[in-house]
Amino acid sequence: MSLNVGGAVFGVAVLTVIANSVTNDNGGQKLLQARVRGYKASYYGAIAWAVLAALISTYMVLNNYKKSKKPEEIQTAAAAEEKSEEETPKE
Repeated sequence: MSLNVGGAVFGVAVLTVIANSVTNDNGGQKLLQARVRGYKASYYGAIAWAVLAALISTYMVLNNYKKSKKPEEIQTAAAAEEKSEEETPKE
């Protein structure tokens, strides 16, 4: 649990730095449009991190799945699935 909380704090800190940097580059805290641009940039940053995390985790899961099975086991499993689909009565 403590590791997850630490990661969340780090993520919020990074997004805050992004938002403040973009806000200051667009005129500072007093301008509403600059603040909105800063918030928007931090949201895009969060989306980019989420997409990156999803891609990395998908790669790791698929790579681990392929390593856990030998090539002949994968072919045998695929053949068994095809055979079971052919034997299943269709309504």
